[in-house]
Formats: sequence, structure tokens, C-alpha cells
Amino acid sequence: MEQVIAKAIVDQGIDLLVMGSYSHSSPRSWFMGSKTSDWLRTVRVPTLLLR
Repeated sequence: MEQVIAKAIVDQGIDLLVMGSYSHSSPRSWFMGSKTSDWLRTVRVPTLLLR
């Protein structure tokens, strides 16, 4: 999924990404990580995260 989003950002010249997010319990996030956190570490465009 991340690859599809990244390709769309490049192909369409997107300069702002708006993402929705929901939270998990702290232990689950600590043990399993978060796809949103992973994405925010690698994305190359400004991102607005809505919870």
C-alpha cells in the first residue's frame, strides 16, 4: 500500500498529503509498531495527520 501512495505522490506531483489515523493502545503500538509512524518517517512531502 505504501508503494502505491508513494507512486501516486510522484506521478501526480502532490505537495501535501492528508492522512487519517486511529490510535491503538500503547502496549500494542510499542510491540507491533504503527504503519502511520513508519510512513511519516519515510514520506518526502508535508503530511497533515488527522486523528
